[in-house]
Amino acid sequence: MRQLCKQGARAIVAAAFLLVAGMAESQAGRFLDDRDFEEAMALGRMSAGDRDWTSPSSSGTPTPATLTVMDDQSAADETIGDPAEEVNRFAHLFNQQVRRLVLEPVSEAYVEATSAPVRQGVSNVFSNLREPVWLAGHVLKGDWGAAETTAARFAINTTVGLGGVYDEAARHGMEARKATIDEVFCHYGVGPGPYVVLPILGPSSARDLTGRVLTIMAQYAVLGAYLIPYRIADVTMQYIAVRNDLRSLDQQALDSYAAERSVFAQLQSLSCGERLTVESRLFAQ
Repeated sequence: MRQLCKQGARAIVAAAFLLVAGMAESQAGRFLDDRDFEEAMALGRMSAGDRDWTSPSSSGTPTPATLTVMDDQSAADETIGDPAEEVNRFAHLFNQQVRRLVLEPVSEAYVEATSAPVRQGVSNVFSNLREPVWLAGHVLKGDWGAAETTAARFAINTTVGLGGVYDEAARHGMEARKATIDEVFCHYGVGPGPYVVLPILGPSSARDLTGRVLTIMAQYAVLGAYLIPYRIADVTMQYIAVRNDLRSLDQQALDSYAAERSVFAQLQSLSCGERLTVESRLFAQ
């Protein structure tokens, strides 16, 4: 099992490298060699998994630490219903087993087998691949300033940043500005609808599920069969970044299902942008 996990960790790094190499070939007419990859990785900063997402932000935006964990239905009833609780609880139990048997061992092996700069580089690659989705979100909201920044970030990081390995755009003051399709629905006043627990991905809502399905359809149109390994690696990378907060959430609550539902319900009271920022620090997107 340990050897299998190590192989899975290596596969994540290899998948990211192939994505970077393919982008570099289309931009520069050649594949990256080992020296290019090592130099790019050396530019990385602290890994996403090493960041402290549990401290309150200086900007006042709520963080996971400021959310109250409740083990009853009251919090969920305030903002989001749970008519399919029995099915959702089954999905929650399934997700816990996937975390314990698959994601945790692979994550541990991945962290053990790679350095922080390598992990940051791989994380940056997957973040860069989300930029086109965020660009579409900004355009649909009519936020042209954010759309311009996102387009510039993708162009700079895909070329100068070697396929996104290095966040060169951030060094020039262009920070990532997220805008998922479900946030677009939120922006136009669409309510969350009933609470839904998705296999692997975890807490969601009918609105967010619709946005995710549309996003996956768009990604499939571009990636084709490569969508499956891409999503597996992407979700694994996201889990590595949020696993400490998920562990803390599980440890605080007598009923981990009710606790996750409580936190998700509280997020619905935030503005659309704030909700997306905090939600991405706790749950896979």
